[in-house]
Order: sequence, then C-alpha cells, then structure tokens
Amino acid sequence: MQRCHGITKFGVDDCTLFSLLIASAAHDVDHPGHNNMFEMKNKSVLSVIYNDKSVLENHHCATLFKIASCKEAAIFDGLSKD
Repeated sequence: MQRCHGITKFGVDDCTLFSLLIASAAHDVDHPGHNNMFEMKNKSVLSVIYNDKSVLENHHCATLFKIASCKEAAIFDGLSKD
C-alpha cells in the first residue's frame, strides 16, 4: 500500500487513487502468513472453502467484499454505480 501511495506523486485522478488504495489494502487483507501451497498441503479451512483454487487470492477478495458490505465501513458510499 505504501508503494502504491508513492505512485500518486505522479498525479492520478481521485477515482484512480481510491481504486489503487483499496486494491492495495485488500491485496493481503487477513493474510494467514502462509502461501497457497502450505494451505493446500495442510488442508486448511481456507483451502477447503476455496477448493484449492487460488486460496489466498479468493480469501482476500471475499474479505474485502465482506468489509465493504458492512455499514460501518461504508467504503463505497457516495460513489456512483458507473
């Protein structure tokens, strides 16, 4: 996230900045500290949930959408559907 924020010194519009920061924050949200192979070899709960398919990537994405759906987070409020 810090590296992505550094890119903004080159000038980006507000929508691009928002998208970049959300994507970079979500990239490793709730990371368990292991890689996909470890999760699959140990038959972790996440591995079972995501059927050994891009386990951590699916988990990060699902976690972002779970957070985004909370009224307290409201990270997408005020944005148009476009």
